[in-house]
Amino acid sequence: MIYLEVELLIEVRDSAVNSVAMPKTVLVDFEGALDSYTGVPICTKNDVVALNNAGFKTILWFSSANPDTGIRIKKWLSDEVRFIERSNVILLDSRPRNLYLWILQLLRFPLRVPKVDFFYCVLFPGVRLRSKAQRIIRVHDPYSQSKNRLGSSIESPARVRLRIAKILRMDAFLSVFSKSILVANSKWTVRRLLSAHGIPEEKFSVIYNLLQFDEKQGQLVTPPKPYFIFVGGQRQRKDPISIIEVWASSQVSQQADLIIVGDVPIERLSMKARKMLQLSNLRIVKNLSSSELKTLIVNSVGTIFMSHGEGWGLPVAESLACGRRVICNDLEVFREVAENWAYYFPTRSPMQAVPLMERLLLERINDVETRSEILNFSRRYSVSNISGSWREVLLNQK
Repeated sequence: MIYLEVELLIEVRDSAVNSVAMPKTVLVDFEGALDSYTGVPICTKNDVVALNNAGFKTILWFSSANPDTGIRIKKWLSDEVRFIERSNVILLDSRPRNLYLWILQLLRFPLRVPKVDFFYCVLFPGVRLRSKAQRIIRVHDPYSQSKNRLGSSIESPARVRLRIAKILRMDAFLSVFSKSILVANSKWTVRRLLSAHGIPEEKFSVIYNLLQFDEKQGQLVTPPKPYFIFVGGQRQRKDPISIIEVWASSQVSQQADLIIVGDVPIERLSMKARKMLQLSNLRIVKNLSSSELKTLIVNSVGTIFMSHGEGWGLPVAESLACGRRVICNDLEVFREVAENWAYYFPTRSPMQAVPLMERLLLERINDVETRSEILNFSRRYSVSNISGSWREVLLNQK
C-alpha cells in the first residue's frame, strides 16, 4: 500500500544520522487538486511545485475512493516539468472522503498520519492530526464576511448545502487559526480578513500564487488575425459574457478576434455574439495544457479579464508572465497584481473596455521594449521567487 511506503520513509528519516540535515516534510491535503484548471485546485498543485523546489518533502494526501486518483496524480508528477526532485513527492491514499472529513473536522477528531513537520490545508482548515505538525492554512478568500458563526449563517449563497459548508468551514477556521501558520494569496486578502474576522495583518504571511507556466513554454508566431484572450468561464464571479457582448457590439470585433478559455453557456449570448461564434471570430476552448495556454497568451494582443470579486487574479498574472498587458476591471486586488501594467475599466461599465482594446491594438506594433519590462516585472511570480518565499516562511517558524 502507498501508506506503508510513507511509513517506511518516515522510519528511515527518523533513524538517519543526526549530522545529515534532512528536509522538512509537508503533508498536503491534495483531494480534488486535479479536478479543475482554475481556482483552489490549480493553486494547490502549484504550491506543491513551489514547496518541492524549496527543498521540502511533500506527501500528497488523497482518498482511495476513486482508484484512478493515484494514477492521475502519478501522471501529473511525470508530466510536470518544473519539479527539481520528484522523489521528494510521495503519495498517501489514507485520507477520508470529504463527507467523513466534514464530520471529523466538526467533532475535532484527530486523524492518524505519518509524522510530518507541516500540514497544508485549504478547504478543511480544522482537520486535527495526532502528530504535532504545524498547520499551514492557505487562505485564498475570507471564509465569511461575518466575525462570528451566526452571522455567516445568513450570508449568501442561499443554497442550504453551501450555507452549511460555509458555517462549518468558518467554525473550523476560527477554532485553529490562532495556532496556525496563515499564508494569504495577496495583501488584499489579508485586509479583507482583518475586516471580516479581526485577524491582525502581522499574523499573516503573503505568498502569491505560483503560475502554471514553465519559462520555456510558449512559442511566438504570427496569427492570421489579431486576437484578445479571456481566461475563465462564466462561473461564480467571473464574467466573460459581459466582455463578449461589448466586443461583439463594437468595431473592435472587425479588427481582432476574441478567444475564451473556459465554459460559456451559449444560450445566454446575444444573436450578434452567436453570429461571431459561427464565423469563428469568437472562439471558446477548454481544458488546455499549460503549454497550449501560454502559447495562446503569448501570441495575443493581450488578456482581457472581468470578475466581480477575486482574492487574487491568476489570469492577470499569467498574462504578465507572457509579456502581455492586461485589460481588466478596477478591482483593488488587480492593481496589486498588475500595478501599472494593466489598463483598468469600471466594473459597472464594461463598455469602457472597448477603447482600451483599441489602444492595445495600436500599441502592439511597437511593444518589444514594453514586453521586456513586463516580463521583468512578472519575475515576482516566478518559481524561484515563490519557492524562496515558502522556504523563508516555513523555516523561520519557532
